[in-house]
Amino acid sequence: MKTLNIHDKDPNEISSLVEQFIDTDERPIQIITDNEFYSKRKKVVGEILNRKRKQGGIKYYCLFNTPYVTWRIYK
Repeated sequence: MKTLNIHDKDPNEISSLVEQFIDTDERPIQIITDNEFYSKRKKVVGEILNRKRKQGGIKYYCLFNTPYVTWRIYK
């Protein structure tokens, strides 16, 4: 399973990294971020995944593992 670990990346780079990672045809994939309450990284990833899901492009589920959040994207 391909993994994108962004818990230590700059919040300004996250949007482009996640978009490129999701647009591949390989599935299942996962994205790992930090699990802080006011985390900008977690918010950006959640917004991108929700937007893609509403467009009918992906399905995913979220695992809350302290200290990380893992989104698993599948077909």
